[in-house]
Amino acid sequence: MTRKKKIVIALGVIFLLLLLFFLFWFLSRQKKSAASVVTPPVVQEQIPVAKPRNTEEKALPLYLNTEQTSSEISLQNLAQTFTERYGSYSNESDFANLYDVLDLMSATFRAETEQTIATAQVPDHYYGITTHVLSVKMDLMDETGGTAKATVNTQREEATKSIQNVQVRYQYLSLLFVKEQGIWKVDGAAWE
Repeated sequence: MTRKKKIVIALGVIFLLLLLFFLFWFLSRQKKSAASVVTPPVVQEQIPVAKPRNTEEKALPLYLNTEQTSSEISLQNLAQTFTERYGSYSNESDFANLYDVLDLMSATFRAETEQTIATAQVPDHYYGITTHVLSVKMDLMDETGGTAKATVNTQREEATKSIQNVQVRYQYLSLLFVKEQGIWKVDGAAWE
């Protein structure tokens, strides 16, 4: 084998080794960032709320209350999913937040929401709001009657005219639930 071929082969091997090194490095960074996204946040202290509803009974974060039935847990999960989607809006998304939760609504509430979408006015300037659930408190649950009520404590980040112009506020959302064909659905939502 000539000297020139040996140099070409050596450079090819070095190039392949460098390529493999960068590939493994890139994949390991991607796995670390994906793992950090999936990991739930650790709550070290309670974020202060605007006005406590009842000082005798405080709502616990979903994962701390261990004396719940599976129906209560299902309703709390439904309340959390619904609230974060329903309460997050951008005038650039064409009411995607409401379309996302239509299947979680009762037939009556769905019809009301579709009517709201059809007649709503979109602001001319940028407007967006992102909602995060802090806690869910079940106020009423009648499994046999198929009705329930929950109060959701939220933190909302509202941006007006620019995504840099953000204000944070704390707000409650009252949710009503009904069972339709054996499945819990949101039957009403009112911001307080």
